[in-house]
Amino acid sequence: MSEVWTVDSSPRFDALEADTHADVVIVGAGYLGLVAALALRARGASVIVIDTNAPGAGASGRNAGHFAPMMLGGKKTPESTVKLLGPVRGERWNRRVAGAGRALTDLVADNANACDLKPGYLCVARTDTSLDRAERNFAAWAPFGGIFTRLDAAEIQRRTGTRRYAGGIFLPEGGTLHPLKLALGLAVAVQARGGRVHGRTHATVIERQGRVWRVRTSRGHVDAPHVLVAAGVSAAPLFPETAAGVYPIGCNIAATAPLAAPLIPEAQAFVDLDASAIFSPALDAEQRLVVSALSETHNPTLPSAAKPAERQLARAYPNFTPRFQSLSSGTIGMTPDGLPRIFRLGENLHAVAGCNGFGLTLGISAAHEAAALIGGAPEDDLALPVLTPSPLTGARMIPWAMRTIAVPIMNRIG
Repeated sequence: MSEVWTVDSSPRFDALEADTHADVVIVGAGYLGLVAALALRARGASVIVIDTNAPGAGASGRNAGHFAPMMLGGKKTPESTVKLLGPVRGERWNRRVAGAGRALTDLVADNANACDLKPGYLCVARTDTSLDRAERNFAAWAPFGGIFTRLDAAEIQRRTGTRRYAGGIFLPEGGTLHPLKLALGLAVAVQARGGRVHGRTHATVIERQGRVWRVRTSRGHVDAPHVLVAAGVSAAPLFPETAAGVYPIGCNIAATAPLAAPLIPEAQAFVDLDASAIFSPALDAEQRLVVSALSETHNPTLPSAAKPAERQLARAYPNFTPRFQSLSSGTIGMTPDGLPRIFRLGENLHAVAGCNGFGLTLGISAAHEAAALIGGAPEDDLALPVLTPSPLTGARMIPWAMRTIAVPIMNRIG
């Protein structure tokens, strides 16, 4: 079974073959690691990024490619962020999140990244009551720079091709893109700016060697005063404590072959705000229909993995019968408060985790925070606190209960 996102030809990222050193070594060549690397290079630091596979081979190249500013994990609000982080940090983080779509678009443009970026994103509601609530929620982002437009039922029908919705919220700074092309383009940009990116380089041990950290691999080691672990839940073998600091939730992405006739008239990606689980169909640059669904098993396969999306599609587009041909699966790191985590694992040894399914917005924002910390910014100047990792309540039980009980129910309710 093929992956959803592929490229005709991939840049070459050779494995590390000898001992070396840098100011910063980053473990993980996804969005987090690569954006942090670019930010650190801009500060003048020498940077080496290593990854067990190729850049984008993990979650960064296996997601739906949607980005929506003004959204936090767990449907949290800017008010809840201010209560949690305090007025100063809360405002900083809210401004980052409100401007995350604009920041991503600028990142793509600054690096001439050909990732099929299509601007504009719809958040649709099934009832007037739900639409009014959504408008109030997005209006709460206005003091932090968020912008949006409310659309009525007729306009939503024109853009989506379905009569199911009472209206929606248009986010001009949201959109969709080809996530694997973005990740590969970021890796190329890191190299073009003097950084080094090594694929097929598995970090086996990170240990202290005098005044530096030594990241050992099967073919050599990298010594650096600073290390950033940006491998998400994949970092568990190196640092189990970071994995226990988030709840892992499985997610699937499925795609059809190119459609002969466009299902969504303006190819406008949207998310159903009233869906119990996930309903966010989109057409990619090849006119394939790409959908997401929470996973009910550790080893998803077609056609069962796409059934939740098929049920939702049947309600929105009753005359359309999809045939999904490709599937990608991965794991979302969720946190109870909807905020990413910056963990301190040792002196000048940090990790970032818990993007809550918003890697293109929350994840990239957290990467900039981590780069500022490593670059010498005082912790008090950051938007996110630097935390000591500790196991979440129900770190084992809650993911099991989600996968086996809650997700199947949510997927069937729709």
